[in-house]
Amino acid sequence: MLFSEYAKTVLDAWKTGEPCTYLESSSERIKRIITTGAVKGQKYPFGSYPIFEGGKYPLHGLSDIKDLFVETINTCVVLNRRGQTPLILMHGPPSSGKTYLRNRLNEILVDDYKEHVRYTIEIKRDQEPIRDQFNVQPISLLSCAESFTPRQIQEQFAPLCVATPSPTSLRRYNDILTRRTNGRNLNDFDSTEDFLRFLDEYINIVPIFPQKGASLDITKVNLSSDVERIIQNANRNVLHCEINDAKIDKDIPGENYQTLLNFTDGNLNFLDGTSMKLDLVILLYTNWAREAFAERKPLVDRSSVIPFRRNLSWRVEEKILTFEATKFSHRNSHAFRGFTKATVATRLNGDILKDKDLLRRSIDDYALYEESKPGITSDRIRELFTRVRKPIQPPQDGWSQGLSLREALSELNAINPEEGECLRPSDVIKWLSGCEKLSQTNKDHSTNDIKRGCISDIAFLRVILHNGSIEQVDKKFSEYDKAYLASIQGKKEVYHEGAERPIEEVMKTLEEHLCITGMRSTVIEAINTFMNLQDITKKRRPTLRDIMSLSYATSLSSLAGTDTIIPWKKITSHEDLAQTEKEVISKLSYLMRKYLDCCEFCLEDVLKITAEEFGRLSK
Repeated sequence: MLFSEYAKTVLDAWKTGEPCTYLESSSERIKRIITTGAVKGQKYPFGSYPIFEGGKYPLHGLSDIKDLFVETINTCVVLNRRGQTPLILMHGPPSSGKTYLRNRLNEILVDDYKEHVRYTIEIKRDQEPIRDQFNVQPISLLSCAESFTPRQIQEQFAPLCVATPSPTSLRRYNDILTRRTNGRNLNDFDSTEDFLRFLDEYINIVPIFPQKGASLDITKVNLSSDVERIIQNANRNVLHCEINDAKIDKDIPGENYQTLLNFTDGNLNFLDGTSMKLDLVILLYTNWAREAFAERKPLVDRSSVIPFRRNLSWRVEEKILTFEATKFSHRNSHAFRGFTKATVATRLNGDILKDKDLLRRSIDDYALYEESKPGITSDRIRELFTRVRKPIQPPQDGWSQGLSLREALSELNAINPEEGECLRPSDVIKWLSGCEKLSQTNKDHSTNDIKRGCISDIAFLRVILHNGSIEQVDKKFSEYDKAYLASIQGKKEVYHEGAERPIEEVMKTLEEHLCITGMRSTVIEAINTFMNLQDITKKRRPTLRDIMSLSYATSLSSLAGTDTIIPWKKITSHEDLAQTEKEVISKLSYLMRKYLDCCEFCLEDVLKITAEEFGRLSK
């Protein structure tokens, strides 16, 4: 691109008020990317950021962190416009999401630079061209007060740029203006366009191509040389530094910490005599205790601090671990859920871990809290936030306690030594019993959760067998739900099977079909519980499977009397099955593959666990 073409594009955009990505600082670029299409939250409820919600750049959980990060970026934009270098300090324990967020920013910036190209200047000289540092805006040559640009042109471009070119580029630029004009007075150019065309002969506008990287580990001895190498080779404005608090006193030389503090000034001096100014620095500070972090006061005082905590939502933990590389060809949903719930529970404080009911409520509340979306009422979020936080103050949510995400992944991969097999419920139950980092309450809760999940699945399949298809089950339960809604509206009859019929008669008939006779109060309680969660999850009425997942009693009731249909005792004792019994098990196995996402390894496991648990409870 010609210098004159670039300058004209920038000037025209400024005059018309249109956004020009050529002039964006890193903070402005990040803000534009993240907030495009976003629904801003007022701290609670949280904002919605489409860039992170699925697709190429998923960022699961971290609801409060995303809001705080956007607020911090807004502050950074203001600092950039004042000519200052903002520094973001993300700190927290290992596996709390700092690198997770950093990696997403890396990916987003790299892709955005491909579409919205950024440019730097290359000044021609007799021997070789001089290319300026990667974060200098070419327009700065015209707007810089120290340049020999004609004053009237300087005044035109001064509002567009607060950055300054490097001393080397500025010196070369001024040298061109004084030596290459053949004595011509710089103020005698016919127009701005005439002056810019003159510069086209000596200055190139070259694109900056995106690349990943620009990351530092300050535990290395030669940090200064690493800074120089990375900065000079990088072509993006964001510098990432990773800091390990455990090593900062023992292994890191004092000059490295001082170099780190110098980032807050934004000016870096290199060994070759050149210097440059960063426009955004992001530090990732790993610390094990909040108290130790307070001792880093010089760094904290010069930074915009974003505190991280470990994830406390099993839903989010599932999503993250799903994307990690594990050796299992298949994960049974109840086994995987039991594992993630047990992992997350280790990060809660001791009081919660002693109370099974409080543990269950806290785990579920945190899952809802982390998954909250705009559209729910502010009162509901505040209520949830209060219920989540109050029982866990002061929170020991993973600063130094419990299994980290990396440890969880290691434990997950160690559960089954056989490559390519399924993560079965019995495998996780065995792991739960032997894991020393789990409290007994946690073990009992997670084990029961897995077993109940298996039973609710088989109970649902039993209802399908009784009605012929899942479509029939869903249709009949929908009719049952409509009859219930009509009853609470004070109606006596409801339209059913082509005519108006008494509600009580309709509900009794449907209860028989759905194998929930005598469980009306329990089912209605589960329906109301499900609907109370709809301001957090999806807006829909429940299905029978939803009810069975919420109500263990309903599942057990549906299985009552199935001894004559399903050979539970023979499954438990591994006895030979009669031909009719084999046919029933074959139908169940088919339905388990079709509706429950079971594989050949875990379907037998689910049947066996259900048989053992149902047999125990039936005594």
